[in-house]
Amino acid sequence: MGFSTTIARDPVNKVIGDSSLEGKFDQNLTDIDEQSRIRIHLKYVENFIRNQSSLSLMKCNALDYLNGYWTQGQFPAHNRYQQEGGQQQRLPRFIDHNGVHCAVGYMILKSPGFEHLPNQINTNYEYSFIDEIGNSNNSDLTKWMNMYEFNLNELAMIQPTYEHMRRPQKKVWQVPQLQPPTPMASQTPQASKIPPKVPEMSRVRAFFRRCFDFFS
Repeated sequence: MGFSTTIARDPVNKVIGDSSLEGKFDQNLTDIDEQSRIRIHLKYVENFIRNQSSLSLMKCNALDYLNGYWTQGQFPAHNRYQQEGGQQQRLPRFIDHNGVHCAVGYMILKSPGFEHLPNQINTNYEYSFIDEIGNSNNSDLTKWMNMYEFNLNELAMIQPTYEHMRRPQKKVWQVPQLQPPTPMASQTPQASKIPPKVPEMSRVRAFFRRCFDFFS
């Protein structure tokens, strides 16, 4: 069975990409939230492994743990921002800052006798992919894989990646542009209603003219 990694540039799984989402969502995955994306992936891989061949009781038990895990829907999260200019937006996380286990870690945690193993792995491989953890020659992990009949490829198919915290957009403070003051309407001074003063000599001449006219 072939898997596609063409839907998203940064897929939910390193091995099968976003094959679980094909035909269900748009190419940019803008119409699906993070929790649903992980849940759909885990359900898809669980069904894929169950349908591969006849399974032992131990492997069925582990897949039952996986089923309960994704049904509950509590998944790890990153509590730090992606590095500036980083290409990898999504990374795995074995146990997060709130003590939430990844899918593989939860399957191991629920397995009797292996309750200590997730924390042991998380000490050195908190953000590692399964193939890196498997190559660490952890004897307890090898013992668990043999007992529950999982290979590294199956565990790598299960392991989701999680998106980093998104950096808040920087606010750009814009200095308000000051508007020039509105010019006041020019006030034209009203013409003075006071009659112009008559020069003193003109008054004297007018007085004598009236007197002359009176005695004439």
